[in-house]
Amino acid sequence: MSSQLDPSFLPPGVRAETFTYRNGRKTTVYKAPYQTEGPVVRKAPNGRRVLVFVYASFVFEWSEGSGSVLIGMGTLRRYSRNWSQPIHAPWSEQALTQFGQQWALAHMAKFRTRRPQDT
Repeated sequence: MSSQLDPSFLPPGVRAETFTYRNGRKTTVYKAPYQTEGPVVRKAPNGRRVLVFVYASFVFEWSEGSGSVLIGMGTLRRYSRNWSQPIHAPWSEQALTQFGQQWALAHMAKFRTRRPQDT
């Protein structure tokens, strides 16, 4: 009996990966893409335009003309602002998307642990 689902039943973007342990046991895990929203343009209370982008529950807020991005956690509707990081790119949706994805992946990699079978 197979524990793997029929790929036609998987939601879009979800993929199956099967791992084989040293003892021959196999495990299938299902990987889904990170949540992504935006980027969207909003008006700040001071009248400036602000780009907001969400990737993997990290929210990136970049005011037009600013050299830094505010980073927090949440969704487009509600989020915190916990960190600030410099950005060296022209203010654009593409630049914020690239910055956000790279920052989130690098940040999450800090917490990745090595499994005993990886050593």
